[in-house]
Amino acid sequence: MPSWDIHSKYALKLWGINSLEVDRYVDEVCHHDIGRLIIEQVWDLRELVPTAKFIYDKFGEPGLKAFLLHHVLDYLDGLLRSLPVLSTGGFPKAFSMTEKTIENTISRLREESPIFISALNIEEGFISLLVDALRDIQQLIEEEKESLLKDLDSISSESLRYVRQNLMKRICINCKSGFITLSLELRDFLTRLMITLPAKFYDLCPKCREEKLGTWIYSEYERIRRLFIPPLAPSPFHRVSYEGCDELWKEKMSKFWAIVAIVGELESQD
Repeated sequence: MPSWDIHSKYALKLWGINSLEVDRYVDEVCHHDIGRLIIEQVWDLRELVPTAKFIYDKFGEPGLKAFLLHHVLDYLDGLLRSLPVLSTGGFPKAFSMTEKTIENTISRLREESPIFISALNIEEGFISLLVDALRDIQQLIEEEKESLLKDLDSISSESLRYVRQNLMKRICINCKSGFITLSLELRDFLTRLMITLPAKFYDLCPKCREEKLGTWIYSEYERIRRLFIPPLAPSPFHRVSYEGCDELWKEKMSKFWAIVAIVGELESQD
């Protein structure tokens, strides 16, 4: 999850407020993620509204804004670390899912506000505060992708640069169209992690093979992890495999995640 410094940075940028007290409260005093239950890209209002009202009564309007920002950044951070998300759309998918979740939540707030106004004895203006703050956060997500990615993403810039420099252009042997795929060096790297790419991924374009490389890599990752039970038989993705050399493990995992993210982004454009 993002550090409190990162939460504070964007709270200050958005509203000129210090969010540290609320960030501490959400993470330490309450059970973590209190008030956030997001299912199918909609924030469950039964969790959101009562908890937001509690935070508002305790910390005021700045606290309410900090509370919402804290949860949205945590949610985005989780998506940026999700292999299923990265393998099917890369970083852009994580951002678009976050923006869609905010939009869906705002729509639901407007639709169901009379229910909560009546049940919780809250004023209509409180719902407007929620909507306005979420709109501010949505704009932040739209406009600050590069900065947010740098602050939140766990994949090192060196790994991303390494993968981008080792992509190659191929001509599909079926339809003769050009497409981008992994170089021999990247394929060898994956082989050392027990993921050996079938020839179709460097002979056929995504349309002709009708299978996404990112999705296939993720399925192989899951299959390999199920084959091994750490610590007695750890997979190549488990830190125990590197005999205490955590830096080597982190380097390899960073490169692996970078491959999944970049391939997912590339093939989502096809």
